[in-house]
Amino acid sequence: MKVRTRLVASFAYVLLVVIVALTVPLAIVLRDRARSELEALTRTNAQTIAAVLNQDRLKADPRDRRTLIRDVRRYAADVGGRVVILDADGIVIADSTEEDLGESFVTQGRPEVARALASEVHAEVRRSEEEAGDIAVAAAPIIDEGELVGAVRISRDVKTVQENVGR
Repeated sequence: MKVRTRLVASFAYVLLVVIVALTVPLAIVLRDRARSELEALTRTNAQTIAAVLNQDRLKADPRDRRTLIRDVRRYAADVGGRVVILDADGIVIADSTEEDLGESFVTQGRPEVARALASEVHAEVRRSEEEAGDIAVAAAPIIDEGELVGAVRISRDVKTVQENVGR
């Protein structure tokens, strides 16, 4: 083998090692940044929806809840996920998917709901066995005239974000 060929092969190997050594940390930083931005966006969405709602809209006659359910579906389309409105006891009164109406969302698997009902805003990305993947969730309290009247919970799939980071 010629010296020139060995030299070119050596430089190609060193270049490949440098590219890999720089790309892996960059991918990790991008993944973490995308995750934190998704958490922040989901938190902001939940707070915005909670700010719009008040006690009158939550305590409305069940026939008048059609308006609330229509609004919840619109919010879900806007945020690209599922939106659930809970009363002060954690019972679902509006759900963009209409799957869990009347059920309690205060469970160990949904710690963000308990925090929202304790007047805290919480968001995280975590594994969901129901969705068989990672989801971003956020919950925010609905406060009307200084009183906690309910909570908003948003959940969205993070598969698209993870695929983009992978690429």
